[in-house]
Amino acid sequence: MMAAIAEILIENERSDTRFEEFAREICERNESITLLPTSKSWDRGRDARSTSPSRYTHQGILCASLNKDIDSKAEADLLRVTSTSSTERLIYCSSQKLSEEKADDLTKIIRRHIPSGSVLVLGAQQLGALADKWPECCAKRLCAARSLNFFWTGAAYPRRRFPGPWLGISACRDPFLLSGF
Repeated sequence: MMAAIAEILIENERSDTRFEEFAREICERNESITLLPTSKSWDRGRDARSTSPSRYTHQGILCASLNKDIDSKAEADLLRVTSTSSTERLIYCSSQKLSEEKADDLTKIIRRHIPSGSVLVLGAQQLGALADKWPECCAKRLCAARSLNFFWTGAAYPRRRFPGPWLGISACRDPFLLSGF
């Protein structure tokens, strides 16, 4: 899958749950740690947490947000996270495109709450690049669960069907599509 397509899917995701699952899986692979999902409600600002032993409450914590007002969302998440947890690494994923300036601003906000430990801020562009590296994460967490199959199955053009991998609900799992055609 091309990074640009993944980026578009990420930016247009509307389900918090799907985005959190996608961010968890992609970050798990990128960080080479196991991240467990948290409860759907009362998650205390954590969308996933590591299982690795640590001198802190968690080796790693993932926060993910679809919110366009990223500064206030990050601030709110961090207030909840820091009141209940401490971590060696905090990963903050946003479905929005983030300029380097915005990513640095978010890092500063996070550092106010978590002065020690490492911080990683990922926006749609960075998550898209990671999805290009591991396309099955995007296919499983974003494509397959979405109504984008509307176009790929030909439902958008009911009198005409498309040949090849554009047919059927398994289009996102098709090796041709996943290769970046």
